[in-house]
Amino acid sequence: MAALTVQQHGEDCIVSITGDLDYATCEELQTVLLATAACGGPGPLVLDLEGVRFMCSRGISLLLLLHRRLSGSGRQLVARGMRPAIRKALETVGLLGMFAGGAEVTGSRPGVAADR
Repeated sequence: MAALTVQQHGEDCIVSITGDLDYATCEELQTVLLATAACGGPGPLVLDLEGVRFMCSRGISLLLLLHRRLSGSGRQLVARGMRPAIRKALETVGLLGMFAGGAEVTGSRPGVAADR
C-alpha cells in the first residue's frame, strides 16, 4: 500500500510518498503523479521519498516517466529523504542523475534517522 500527499510551497510542488512503489501501487500513483506534474507551476516537483520502504522496477519506471514528462515541459524533478536502499537501486540502474541536484539520502540531514 502507498499513499501520497501534495503540498504547494511557492513555485515548488512537494509530493510526499509513503509505502511501497511496486506493481500493486504504481498504477494509481502514476495517475495522481502525472496529473500533479501537468497542473503544477514552473517550479520543480519535489519528491519526498523518506516514507518509501521498497521500490521494484515498476516504481523505477514510474519515476523515469515522471522525469520525462517534467523535463518535456522545462521542469525539474528533485528527490529528498531517499533511503539508502532506494538510492542504491536508482544508482545501480544509472538513474540517480535524473534528479536535479542529486538526491538527498535519509539521515544526511541533522535530526533525520538513517535507514535501519
